[in-house]
Amino acid sequence: MTSPLNLHLCQEDPPYFRKELADCEASVFGLEITIKNFVKLARASAELAQEYTAKQLQFAEELGVFARQQPDSIIKSVLIKYASSLQEVERSRRILNSHMHDMFIEPLESFAKNEILPLKDVKKGFDKASNEADFALSKYMNKRPRDSTIADASSEVSDTRKEFHYRYLDYVIKINQLEAKKKFEFMEYILALMFTESSFYHQSYETLKDLEPHMKDVTRLLHEARTEYNNDINESQQLKRSILESAQEAYNPLHSFKAGTKYRTHQDVDATIVKKSGYLFMKGNQRVIPSWTRKYFTISKELLNYCSKAGKVSKEDDESASINLRVCHVKPVSNSDRRFCFEVISPMRTYVLQAENQADMEDWIHCLQIAAEEALYANQPKSDSQISQDIQTNDIYSNKVNNGSSQNIQQSILRIKQLPGNECCVDCKSKDPQWASTNFGTLLCIECSGIHRSLGVHVSKVRSLMLDKWEPESIEVMSKLGNLKANQIFEAKLVGDDEKKLMNSSWERFVGVSIWC
Repeated sequence: MTSPLNLHLCQEDPPYFRKELADCEASVFGLEITIKNFVKLARASAELAQEYTAKQLQFAEELGVFARQQPDSIIKSVLIKYASSLQEVERSRRILNSHMHDMFIEPLESFAKNEILPLKDVKKGFDKASNEADFALSKYMNKRPRDSTIADASSEVSDTRKEFHYRYLDYVIKINQLEAKKKFEFMEYILALMFTESSFYHQSYETLKDLEPHMKDVTRLLHEARTEYNNDINESQQLKRSILESAQEAYNPLHSFKAGTKYRTHQDVDATIVKKSGYLFMKGNQRVIPSWTRKYFTISKELLNYCSKAGKVSKEDDESASINLRVCHVKPVSNSDRRFCFEVISPMRTYVLQAENQADMEDWIHCLQIAAEEALYANQPKSDSQISQDIQTNDIYSNKVNNGSSQNIQQSILRIKQLPGNECCVDCKSKDPQWASTNFGTLLCIECSGIHRSLGVHVSKVRSLMLDKWEPESIEVMSKLGNLKANQIFEAKLVGDDEKKLMNSSWERFVGVSIWC
């Protein structure tokens, strides 16, 4: 027996739940075809049985006439008894045909008419409410930041979502009820036919006798299923009211509906650890008039997966349905025509995504940054510097939430100065550097910072640790690199006498420019 659909997933409406719903729909509507075939075959069987009964009665009558013409003998007695038996059998067959019509054909037709056909109307209302909710949300998300109709559009989204959620719950409950009802009521009709034919085929009683214990067990299970069904109806209605009461605020897109920012395990998604999942709008690749499509995103380890509501990936996204966060940079978009946008920048493409509200956008950015960092250090034991970087990442997210508290930023800069190699200039090894190259993630002395400035911002972006304003993104880059790591990267191929050519604080500054460029 299949388990009923989870009503709690109606509000999140994830793709795997849509797939479960589609499987249940196929089962329920496939039952209608089965019922039609049963009814068609049963009617044909009854018509053939009726014709067969008429012929058998004629045969029995002729046999009786023949028997009465015989002299008194055991043959006459046997033939009369045989004719009488045939007549009794055919009268029982007529009763069987009548019972087949009353207890099998009509109930099945009534079940299909009163249970399955109304469900199709409920499905139409559900599909209509789903389309209206998606259209209202798309219309709302397309509003410009200063559009005066945002409040009206938000109210429309709330109303359509509420209606959609109500119809979704109603539709899923009816499917669950029909699936449960199918387990006992549909079987009851077949069981009634079995009892009738068992009575009819009295000559095969010994063969059918073995079925009696099974039929009794089925009768008991059907009684229990009917009792459980009645209890489930009451529980479903109570659960429906509870879900609707607790979901009032979630209809409004201004309130964040978080589908899983905490760690949890999905049994339906290969038991992978998911940090966050939910719907986002994604900007298309069109250059002239880009389109925005709503897709379901899931953070799974180092991958950001996305698909449509139906769980499918479009043709243009076949090769990019999973984004590797190891090589991505995540940051908010400030100059977009749409609100609550942020970017996931990979070496191959820049993905522009849109959340429904500010809190959800910040939560997505934070979760993606944490996932990217965990992917980078997944197979490495964390050193003291990396533990310091983990603390720094949390500080950065706190800075975003608290609008960039200067005290937190100063604490972050102190931690950056404590990273390995940052006690001296990355180029000339002068002590206590007070300048930084934010794209290289290194600290510089004032003389070397001047050389870096002369290279241009396209090569090195120089900033003072104490005098300039620091964004959380720049602090994050600095906390993940440092002088030691940078030199290990840029000086990795120096061998032999090449190491002697490195700069020191006593050299002329122009000598070492070639090291970094």
